[in-house]
Amino acid sequence: MSLLLALLGSAQVVLWMENGDRYSGQIKKISGSELVLESTYGGQLRLPRANITRWQDEVGQLKAPAELVAALPAVKPKADWEYKVAADASAKLKRGESSRNDILFKLDSQLTAEQWRWGLTGEYEYDTSEGETLTHKYQLLPKLDYFFHPNWYWRGSVDLRYDMLGDTYMETDYASGPGYRFWKRKESWLEMNLQAGWSAVRWRDEDTNLALLFPGNHVVYPLAKLGWDYQQPLGDSRFTLFSQGNYVKFLAQRSDWLVLNQQAEGEFGVRYALSKHLRLAWRSEVEWSDMWLEYAGQKLRPADDLEWRHYLSLGFNY
Repeated sequence: MSLLLALLGSAQVVLWMENGDRYSGQIKKISGSELVLESTYGGQLRLPRANITRWQDEVGQLKAPAELVAALPAVKPKADWEYKVAADASAKLKRGESSRNDILFKLDSQLTAEQWRWGLTGEYEYDTSEGETLTHKYQLLPKLDYFFHPNWYWRGSVDLRYDMLGDTYMETDYASGPGYRFWKRKESWLEMNLQAGWSAVRWRDEDTNLALLFPGNHVVYPLAKLGWDYQQPLGDSRFTLFSQGNYVKFLAQRSDWLVLNQQAEGEFGVRYALSKHLRLAWRSEVEWSDMWLEYAGQKLRPADDLEWRHYLSLGFNY
């Protein structure tokens, strides 16, 4: 034990905990129940040994927790992959004097391995009324995070929205920037991220209204984006609160008449676990846009700059 501590006390190690947290520093003491770590970022930490899943020394070898107290031959295990997927579907079917079908499907997947985390979110919406299609669009949001600190990470993301029917048929946001994870404990977490990038909007050539405001059939706006992601189970009950969204500030204008100032979108709600993998969810979504047309010294704002939608959905998680 003393020999092992002498070796570890002068070396940098990284510890991975059961809840996903990661700590780096020098091991100062090991007892039967806990480990004392002199953290790289200041102060000593007392960590329960039972919650340590693995550790890595300064030469990059991954080792089992038992090797913290016995100098066993270093065995490099397979990479620790963790995969999560969840999907929710809601539908409103109306029959009577008029008929209407509203369908919304959402998918959220995440893959983590060591310092890397990859996610993909998707959404598909299809509405019809009296045989006429009113809405037909989808959204894909791939993102990649690299944790360079137990709480800090760098994110790159692409937000693609495609509208089969709208005049502005495609919007693509490219953004990158730092994020901070305040905590993560099993199914509880809070994260915020700040990104910068640009938004590219394309419209159909036959749209004459936008052609009056912009040359060509597309425009690119620089932007800054503040995002959040929150989830919190309510004690030992089956209920879980959740919320996520983005606030966007446009950093420059591309038209002499149209001003895009800022916009925000988010969702919040509560889930109820029917079983280990099946759940019900009540979710409210909000979209807000701060934009206007400047003409003859007046600001003309759209009437529908704020929109609320509410859904009751059935979903699964794995």
